[in-house]
Amino acid sequence: MKRHTTRVIRIRRVHSKLDIRDDALLSQAEARLTYAKASLLEKFPIDGNFDFAHYKRIHRYLFEDINMESAAR
Repeated sequence: MKRHTTRVIRIRRVHSKLDIRDDALLSQAEARLTYAKASLLEKFPIDGNFDFAHYKRIHRYLFEDINMESAAR
């Protein structure tokens, strides 16, 4: 189990746009950014009817500043 956890953390670091190497700091920064973006969504929602395409736009918006893969889609 430990090997898998270590691998996931390494992969997460590689795909992160934040260039933070400390796992605790990375988690904290991701949580703060995601919370801030979700708060903005409450005030300025993304128009749509909650189908798959709408969900993808919300996901892209929430994680575009954190994850390189989310921003690319």
